[in-house]
Parts: sequence; C-alpha cells; structure tokens
Amino acid sequence: MLLVGISRHKDTFWARAGPKRVEGEIKLFDDEAYPAVGESSGLVNVLAVNLDMGYDYGERVTVARIHAKAWENAGPVVRMVRLA
Repeated sequence: MLLVGISRHKDTFWARAGPKRVEGEIKLFDDEAYPAVGESSGLVNVLAVNLDMGYDYGERVTVARIHAKAWENAGPVVRMVRLA
C-alpha cells in the first residue's frame, strides 16, 4: 500500500528567494512557464510513504515540492480510498 500526502501553499505576492551563488541568486523556476507571483504561483508538497515494506512501520518513498502550475498541467487524479 502506498500513502500519498498532498498539501498546497497559497499563491504568493512576492517571488521566492532561490539559492545563492557567487554570481547571484539562482532562479527556482522559469518565470515565463511558471509564474513567481500571482495566480498559480503556489507550490504543492507531496509525501509518499510505502507501507508494504514488511515492517511494522512505513518507509518514506519520496518528498517533492512542485510548482502549482506544473501540478495542474500534469492533471493528477486524487482519490480517497476507504480501508475496511
């Protein structure tokens, strides 16, 4: 069984600061494709946990931060499954 947790940050009114290097700041996203501010500028957090590892606990598979517009363009399907 794989559990996936998803949360979303709201759209921002100012650009996020990227990592720094000697030449200056590194942009996190291409501003033309993925806006830094305004509508669809938020981020989506994803956490995937695998519960089929054969232990009494789950194991983290991956974590990710995805630009909200990229998430929307991918068209993911979110389903809630009730376990009996």
